[in-house]
Amino acid sequence: MEPGDNIHEAGRRLARDMRAIREERGITDDAVIRATKAAPNVVEEFERSALIDNPMYNRVYLRLFVRSYAEVIGIRTDDALRAVEDVIQGTYTDRLARLYLDEYEEEAPAEPEQSDAAVTESEGAAPVPEPPRQADPADAAPPALSPPVLPQ
Repeated sequence: MEPGDNIHEAGRRLARDMRAIREERGITDDAVIRATKAAPNVVEEFERSALIDNPMYNRVYLRLFVRSYAEVIGIRTDDALRAVEDVIQGTYTDRLARLYLDEYEEEAPAEPEQSDAAVTESEGAAPVPEPPRQADPADAAPPALSPPVLPQ
């Protein structure tokens, strides 16, 4: 597998997880479009590929969009931005799904499993508590993605 393939696959996993969290919380894609002020095709493409496959969206735009999307669906922005960094490195697996989905089902690993030593090492880690959920994320006002209009 090429290094770029890892990034694209990680992007698809992030997109799948963000969409699943949105859907589980009953938030419509229209609510995301209204709150983020993004074009419908941008939200649709993000939920398919995390915009990784599109050269028009640089890392800065991706981070801004993910921050706004995370606020709308009621997840911690630092968790979402950490996931974006993992995607850029090609290492994102399913962290957001494990943290935020009530009915999380782990997929079969695409790569060989970790060695027993690596698994033993991670077993000693403390569980991560689930962050509080927002009552109505559609009412949240995420930052605007368009540049400010300067007075003339």
